Formats: sequence, structure tokens, C-alpha cells
Amino acid sequence: METRPIFKIVGVGGGASIAVDYMYGEYGKNVSYALIDTSRFIISNAKVPVKLLISPDNRAVVRSDRANSLASQHVAEIGSLFDDGTEVAFIIAGMGGITGTGAAPTVARISKERNIITIGIVTTPFKCEGEKKLAVARKGIEEMARNVDSLIVIDDESLNEGDMERTVLGSFDKSNEAMKSVINDILAICSAKAITCIDFMDVVFAFRNGGHAVVVSGEGTGPNRVIDAIENARKTPLASGYDFASAKRLIIMLYAPGDSGQSFQLKEVELLAEYLSAFPEDMDIIWGLAVDENLKDGMRVTLIASSLPSPYGPGEVIAE
Repeated sequence: METRPIFKIVGVGGGASIAVDYMYGEYGKNVSYALIDTSRFIISNAKVPVKLLISPDNRAVVRSDRANSLASQHVAEIGSLFDDGTEVAFIIAGMGGITGTGAAPTVARISKERNIITIGIVTTPFKCEGEKKLAVARKGIEEMARNVDSLIVIDDESLNEGDMERTVLGSFDKSNEAMKSVINDILAICSAKAITCIDFMDVVFAFRNGGHAVVVSGEGTGPNRVIDAIENARKTPLASGYDFASAKRLIIMLYAPGDSGQSFQLKEVELLAEYLSAFPEDMDIIWGLAVDENLKDGMRVTLIASSLPSPYGPGEVIAE
């Protein structure tokens, strides 16, 4: 059977290019990578073989609107990056800077216009970087939201909260790991050894025109392990600022040990049903069960919540 790249991870801008270079080679043949930047230095030193320099010379790009203009001048070249069977594109960018903020929305739009499920994964600056950068980031997030199917915002402030002894480089590593974990969780659902099946089309359903989205995982042990796993997932920094009960779509992927004595039990199905009964009746909830041979007696869960209200205002769901 022919294997083609279903997923593509695209880093736009310096920080995102470094992050995608960090992920390069982590996944199988169904995942391809590309970098888009205005920095010749970053492009030339990256391991990722597919990369596009959109700056015509070595002069620094100092405004995000200039980066957006440069991306708009390379529509054909950017579009060709997706002409390889890509069905889901992760567009990764840091918001608040220059190239990622300016060019990533254009890259996302080009992907989405090809009917590719386009998921933006963006990071926000720390508060100490100043109100001006935060305002630029917010504007970039709004632009991304208009040009993707779903947008996952990784708040670096929340991610590193309570750990001010962490080095600056350590905080970047933490952000890179967070982006990687989101992609890991999505890819794992699509390739899981499923008993009660959630598959690629369920993931498509969750993210197609899904607005703000969250992807988180958690683990639980003991008699209440399934609920504890879900609650632990909901408490992670990646879920900070979001109310899961406000989501329109919720995917719950449960992973249990394969051993019959520790595998998912019927009484736990009842616990899960009772827990989910507290969510709004009009929420689309899909849950599935897969075997994870690395688990001994606990359970792990991945949640994908989409069509969430924006965490930045009283707001409105981006897409219905």
C-alpha cells in the first residue's frame, strides 16, 4: 500500500523554524516538514530539507506587515509545499514577533484554500516582554483565527507559571515540548490500536471549522482512574483559560492496559457516562478506547475540545 504524507508540520518564522527543526524526524513517513522564514541564517542551518526563504536579500525584516507582504509575494511557492497529498497541516508560529506574526496567517490561508485541515499552533510572549509585543501577538492571533480551521494557543506565561528559576532557554524548550505534545496526541489518536474506534475522520470532524481548540492529556490510577485522568488533563497549563463545558465538540480518547484484569471495565463506562451527563446536551461528544501496552494499571486520556470561546474576550466562538 502506498504511504503518502497525510500530515505536514510547517514552521513560520525564526522561533517556529527552530521548534520544527527540533521535531524533525520524530514521526513516520506520514508526516512531512517545511520551514518558511525571512532569515537566511536560520534557513541555511536547519536540518529540515524543505524550506523557503521569502526575504529577497539579507536586509532585516523589522515589521510584521512587511513579513505578510513577502509571504503574499510567494503564494505559488508556499502553495507548492502542500502539493504532496497533505490532508492536515499544522502551521506553527510565535506570535508577537515579526515573521511568524506577519506571514503565518497567509501560509495558513493558502493551506486552507486547498481544502486541507489547517490547524494553527501558536505561542504567546511573556508579560515581561511588554504591552506592545502582547498587543502585536493578540492581533496576530486574531489574524490566524480567521485563516485556520482550528487554533491552538500555547500561553508561555501559563506554561512556566510558578517556575521562575527556569532559564530562558529552558522556557523555550518547554514551549517546544508543549507544541510537540499537541502534535503527538493528535497523531496518536489517528494511529491508535483502537477497540472502540476514534479515527482520522473523527479528528477531521473536531478540527474542521473548529475555532479555538485545546489538546491535552492526563493520567489517572485507582478506582476513579478514568475521571481522574480527564480532570488531570483539564488542569494542565495548556488548558489554562478555557472552559471545556463551553466547547461544541469534544473528543475523548481513552488508553487502557491490554491485560484483562486492568483493562477498561463496564463500571467505568458508567462512571464516564455519569461524568459526561453534566456537559451540555448539544455538545457533540465522541469517545473511544485503545490499548496502550505501556500502561500497567492506570489510564491515560487525550481530550480534543474545539469550537471554544476565545480566551481573550467574552467572546465569541471563531467558527461554528
